[in-house]
Amino acid sequence: LMKEGAITPSGNFYLTYPYSHNISRLTPAGEITFVGGFSKDDPSISYCPADNPIFAYPVSMSFNSDGSKLYVANRGRFVTVIDTAKDEPTKKIMVSGSATYISYNPTLNRILISQTVDSKISVIDAKNDTIISEIKTGIRPRQAIINTTSGDTYVPTVLSNAITVIHPDLSISEIKLDSEPIDGEYDAVSDRLFVTTFNSAFAIDGKTNKVLKALPEFRNNRVAVAAGKIVFTDAFKDHFNVI
Repeated sequence: LMKEGAITPSGNFYLTYPYSHNISRLTPAGEITFVGGFSKDDPSISYCPADNPIFAYPVSMSFNSDGSKLYVANRGRFVTVIDTAKDEPTKKIMVSGSATYISYNPTLNRILISQTVDSKISVIDAKNDTIISEIKTGIRPRQAIINTTSGDTYVPTVLSNAITVIHPDLSISEIKLDSEPIDGEYDAVSDRLFVTTFNSAFAIDGKTNKVLKALPEFRNNRVAVAAGKIVFTDAFKDHFNVI
């Protein structure tokens, strides 16, 4: 069962398989290779000693800026670092809780790991792949959305009805919302964060992190940035809006 996909600048397509504890790479030429696996008895599966697995329920992935490293978040409480040129694991970074979401901050060259159950974010220095901080967030953090202008990281917290903002100096602040956050996306052109909630949607200034405008017509939508436009998708009504 596939969970998440990601594409490198060179066109390689990676997929995670949580229940078989591995990932795959599909090249533009159609060649597919696998890294990891769950069977200690299968000699064709590399990097999978039973007492030290390379993956344990991998669920989320992110590349560094040049695509040379792939970071894989595992619910088994660690992050796997993959050398994408060789399709080989180079390091396991242990975290204190189940790693559920991962995002790369290109402005600061950092990796952000959400630990939803423990309400924490682990911050990894992508230069030497070491943890530099663990930050307590609101209750049940979801995404880690990067403001590529300021370097701030926005962490929607489901049961706090808020966004925890992690600043470049690792201090935090909070943006209060009206209800549970559903989705969010940062637009670098307008320097705005667009976030949807159960009851509404909001445009937030990327400089001040203040709410500029409520957009209640886009409540409970998914949001994305595409071709310079903000796209709100309503799965319940089978349509989308472009602003």
